[in-house]
Amino acid sequence: MRHEDGSPCHCSAQRLLMAAGVLEASYLFADRNEVRIHHDGEVYRLRLTKNGKLILNK
Repeated sequence: MRHEDGSPCHCSAQRLLMAAGVLEASYLFADRNEVRIHHDGEVYRLRLTKNGKLILNK
């Protein structure tokens, strides 16, 4: 889900994750091919390749 200005609605994502335990990659990536995830004091990069594969790097 998105706000009227087109930005992602994080509260909706949180509800979806709590309900199903699954986030759609298209929601996570939106219009980019990389996201950064902060976990346990480290930043990881989750990248979507041209072939549609996911790669996670520290």
